[in-house]
Amino acid sequence: MSDIFEDTRQRLMKVVRDFHAAEYPSLEVNYPDRFITDVEKVSGPFITVELTMRSRAMGLPLKNLVRVSGELVLNYYVREGAGLADSTKYTDALMTYLGLSTIDRVTYLEVLPYDNSGIPGFSGTMNSIEFYIDHTNLA
Repeated sequence: MSDIFEDTRQRLMKVVRDFHAAEYPSLEVNYPDRFITDVEKVSGPFITVELTMRSRAMGLPLKNLVRVSGELVLNYYVREGAGLADSTKYTDALMTYLGLSTIDRVTYLEVLPYDNSGIPGFSGTMNSIEFYIDHTNLA
């Protein structure tokens, strides 16, 4: 079988990079397993990216079709007490750019925001986006 998970990961990380380059070029983005923000010193907002993936064959007649689906999470963090306006604007921009769309063969569903206080001293919004991509003609 080909590298369907790596291909999918690369497509997802590219759209995350493209979104931030277009909409939030100065925002620090922490990709999976690459946390670069110094939480002791940071004063502005920052992003953490999480990714989960799974796959399934789409039935015997379509034995060469595998769907990779999962969840892309973009956590927007600010210092506690900074308010929610910037976080809400980020979620709106993310929904406009990515929600209910297909980019580079990946279909993204709606952006679902949730409260997230996973880092002490920070308030966060977890923006969860479910996605899927179909891979065909697998070797």
